[in-house]
Amino acid sequence: MFRPTNGRRTANYLLVTALAATCAARAEESASADTAFSLEEVVVTARHRAENVQHVPDSVTAFTADTIERRGIRSIQDAVSFVPSVSFVNAQDAGLSNISIRGVGQVRNGEPPVAIVIDGVQLSSPEQIKQVLDDVEHIEVLKGPQGALYGRDAIGGAIVIETRKPSDHLTGQMQVTVGNGSDREVTGMLSGPLVRDLASYRLSAGYTDFDGLIDNVTLNRKVDFHKSKYARGKLLLGKGDPWSVDITGSWSDFGGGASYYIALPDGQPNNTSTQVQAGQLGTSSRVLKDLSAKVDVDLGGVQLRSVTAGSRADVSLLESLDWTPDTLIGATQDRSAKSWSEELRFTSSTDRRVRWVGGVYYLDADHMVDTVLLLGPTPYTPLPVVRSTETSKAAAGFGQTNIDFSDRMELTLALRYDQDRRTLTDRLTAAPDRSHTFNAWQPKVSLSYRLAHGPASDSMVYATAARGFRSGGFNAPNTMFQPIYNSELTTSYELGAKSSWLEDRLQANAAVFYTNYDNQQVFVLASGAVQGIVNVAKTRLDGAELELRAKPTAHLELDAAISRIDSRIQNFNGTSTFVGNKVPLTYGWSSNLSAQYTFQAGPAVISLWGGYERRTDNYWHIDNADKQAPVDLVKARIAVDVGSWRTTLWAQNLLNKAYTEEFFAKEYAGTFNDIRYPGNPRLYGVSLLYRF
Repeated sequence: MFRPTNGRRTANYLLVTALAATCAARAEESASADTAFSLEEVVVTARHRAENVQHVPDSVTAFTADTIERRGIRSIQDAVSFVPSVSFVNAQDAGLSNISIRGVGQVRNGEPPVAIVIDGVQLSSPEQIKQVLDDVEHIEVLKGPQGALYGRDAIGGAIVIETRKPSDHLTGQMQVTVGNGSDREVTGMLSGPLVRDLASYRLSAGYTDFDGLIDNVTLNRKVDFHKSKYARGKLLLGKGDPWSVDITGSWSDFGGGASYYIALPDGQPNNTSTQVQAGQLGTSSRVLKDLSAKVDVDLGGVQLRSVTAGSRADVSLLESLDWTPDTLIGATQDRSAKSWSEELRFTSSTDRRVRWVGGVYYLDADHMVDTVLLLGPTPYTPLPVVRSTETSKAAAGFGQTNIDFSDRMELTLALRYDQDRRTLTDRLTAAPDRSHTFNAWQPKVSLSYRLAHGPASDSMVYATAARGFRSGGFNAPNTMFQPIYNSELTTSYELGAKSSWLEDRLQANAAVFYTNYDNQQVFVLASGAVQGIVNVAKTRLDGAELELRAKPTAHLELDAAISRIDSRIQNFNGTSTFVGNKVPLTYGWSSNLSAQYTFQAGPAVISLWGGYERRTDNYWHIDNADKQAPVDLVKARIAVDVGSWRTTLWAQNLLNKAYTEEFFAKEYAGTFNDIRYPGNPRLYGVSLLYRF
């Protein structure tokens, strides 16, 4: 039963506030305002066509190229820190991360609840998420199930990223950065024509060397050090009229400290005074290789797009498993993921009352894991415990139609069918292969209504219902867990409002949502330190979000957002176990505030930016025994542009807040102690950029 909780009252309040503001928008527009102060129009491609973000009946937070530069966004983690209801945990090794969106989270070492698409290619492995975002044109974060267009991993949303295209004239840039922890970074970009009006290129590359800031008191050295290098190349053939071919290749190599967990006394997840003391230095490396070809052909009223992509990710890890000076037990793990995919999509013209998108998708992926326990004290004795390969052959067909009943009202109907055939091969015991097929229909319907005539109106209300799907998988052979854990399904309902007034100097977007979550996948530990994944039969999620953008003067821009998520486990396994508990790794409250002030002083353009984020009410495990303390982080940047030069002073975690990034109670990790992963301490530095 949907109870009138504080979260629901908050949601209702936010929606009523936004609706009231929307209805007042046209009256407010009669007030005196200088249109030169209007907020920048943001164009997104969330529905596979270019649209003003204020016209899209979905919760979308978008970042333009200028915003990305001014805020120093270099990763998906940087971007989602400004998005309500989305959180990101960066922990353990070079390939591991954990994203949660509106309470739909990621199982440790499992697939994310969000489809991540870079230049039209959907990432096929979570090992690819923690990559550098360089030379990016825009980022779009869509919340709520997006499976109708983006497939089986879009159960909670989608993140769409576009890098900059090759230019038809010679252009380039070089940036040098130095910071604390002996941070050194060099990045560069070069772009221009190869054959005028036919072929152009874009090359970008970077190198980073960071000595670290977090001490290991046993080894007397830093543990968060890393070195990385990357390169990306684009070749663009044609101009899109009537055809174009975009060939992109990228490579990156990362290596550094890892798994610097801190052993704690029981029940102290927020103890930030204890330091890293493991006798074994954790290290990890990751190599990514990607190649894709995107072909666009104008067929006269219909656009054909083919996206063919191949990728490979290789991750290795060496770690302590007792995290004490004694080095009693450790582990190595090698993970490898490779895939190729093909999407064929047809899109109708935008200037029609009935618009449509349709296509097919295929993915062939392999994921290999080899884990070896190291029994001490040193020198270690190796004991192989896991050698498995999981293959996935997934196919889908999808379509979406947008119908304008009038200049004000639009109906969206979408449907996708996904089928994912998975096979697990146990290379350690030579047991028979296990196979299972996971499939689901993912429908979506949305109705939007603009509150004024004409395509330029940016005030609207909308209602959306959608279903999301994420495949199940296999547990390691044991007697404690079912050999197969089930796929997840979400059914989500959303009411939203988007509004602009004071001649587009102020925007307010709000949404309330309610989600039924079936077969949520969670990580647990049984007796004998056996780990596995089980399904929570029924979970309920409801919440509200409010985002505000304002430009009160020609020089000042303000952004603010707040979200509330109320979660409740309704049925774990048919008993009273965990019923009523909160969903782990989900922040009940999250908010952020940022301000940018730009002015000219002689030949210099000076930009001052500051951002603050706060996250509270997060429980680490399904038993709700351990709760994270509130996290408050401050970022700041000062940029000075003079001609072709830009100098930037920057700081992250400016107040040097000590906090827990990730926590495992020993009951859920099979370890001797509770352990925590420390968040990054204060980082600061200066960057010098030259453009030509």
